[in-house]
Amino acid sequence: DPEARDSFVAVEVLFESSKILIRAGVGAELHIFCHGCLRCSLDLKRCKGCRMFYYCSTDCQKKDWPLHKTECASCKKHNGVANMYVRFVMRLAAKWAAGDLGEITVDNVVRSLSTLPYRSDAAEQGAHRFLQDYKAFCKKRIVSDDVIERLFKTACVNSFPLLADFNLRIGVSLHIRLSAIDHSCKPNTRYNVDCECEGCLDEERNDRMEGWRCRKCEDGWLPPRINAKCSRCGWVIPQFYANLCRTAENAAKSNCEILSNGGIELQKRLEVARKIFPTLEDALYKFNVLRMACLIVFYVNACAEMNVDDILKYGNELLSLEEQYLNKDDVALFYLKIGLTQLNNVIADQDNYGRLLNGVGEIFPFLDDALCKFNVLRIACLIVFYVNACMEMNVDDILKYGNELLSLEEQYLNKDDIALFYLRIGLTQFHNLVADQDNYVRLLNGVGEATFYRMDRPDPPVAPPRSPPQPPIKKC
Repeated sequence: DPEARDSFVAVEVLFESSKILIRAGVGAELHIFCHGCLRCSLDLKRCKGCRMFYYCSTDCQKKDWPLHKTECASCKKHNGVANMYVRFVMRLAAKWAAGDLGEITVDNVVRSLSTLPYRSDAAEQGAHRFLQDYKAFCKKRIVSDDVIERLFKTACVNSFPLLADFNLRIGVSLHIRLSAIDHSCKPNTRYNVDCECEGCLDEERNDRMEGWRCRKCEDGWLPPRINAKCSRCGWVIPQFYANLCRTAENAAKSNCEILSNGGIELQKRLEVARKIFPTLEDALYKFNVLRMACLIVFYVNACAEMNVDDILKYGNELLSLEEQYLNKDDVALFYLKIGLTQLNNVIADQDNYGRLLNGVGEIFPFLDDALCKFNVLRIACLIVFYVNACMEMNVDDILKYGNELLSLEEQYLNKDDIALFYLRIGLTQFHNLVADQDNYVRLLNGVGEATFYRMDRPDPPVAPPRSPPQPPIKKC
């Protein structure tokens, strides 16, 4: 925007305390995101009028009613939902008619819905055709036809996609402040990042992370694209199976927000995981990272029920998957291995004990114990003592050093970091198996927070002396 070209500088915070003016959701995701605030939940209440849209609360529905009123009547009349852009412009029209134009001032320049640029060749060509689609769905005259065409062009030039986990598109939005940045349909500046990190350069690794399962051989995998060939046997994927794999991918991506949402009860997340996982198992490669959200839910539920077979089954599946992409010394792998090792050593055969402990990695040299108790340099020593206690099945030392590690890392890691999750689960299992039941309940406090592991969590502010634990990602 020529008028706002110099209004923004590098590292400036753009969105704090500012709001999206308007938004509309993708049809396929309407049942899991609140139509008013976009909160993801399985407890949404359906609109009693159109029965097409869902809300998280009565209050949220009332606040959205001025925008949903015309939309509701149209959906009820047609017994269906219009495409996303028709609904988006309907909401913009309601804002325009009410005089709520979202006016803000950016460096002494006034911006609002009425001042946003809207002229572009592409938008001009599609505006008249869009008006016909709009009037076919919305019979009520909210504003003039000229304004509808203008709002459509404004949306084409200034709108931005709303994205959830895995870049899943859940809607479209208009943000007055953000629209000042490079809104042109033919921008004079474009940006491209050439990354040379190991993850971005290793195309084979990236394909495996999103790979599809080969139906001809059990160990092979296919890159996630049409006409792909199995890496092992050369089987060429047929079109119908590629479509099934795409369906499985979409199911995993659209439900990841639910499976990792701490505000949703474990049993409800378990129901979702059990519903979609057979499709994922049938279509996705066993080391596809989209399987992780379901596996974590199954593992947490098995630990909560102390189901030994399922703990070992899903714990080892998680371990095998994460070992493909994480550094071998990653602290998240360490805690998961230790937790499974404890369980095997107490209730399973002894041969598995040594096998699971392999790969934990070398521990840092002994450090002076005169450091502050929350100094991260103490982690190396504590890990040595903790591993040794687990090998000797020394109950007192396992609890002592395990809880010291937990207390230290809680100071700096995000509360839902997967490394904390695995450590808490390991200590909880141990208490339940070999210690008194009172301690079991005490240790279980806080595990609830850790089980709500999110795939999109930020890196911890202070890293331990290993690479910071985080789920595998494809892009920088």
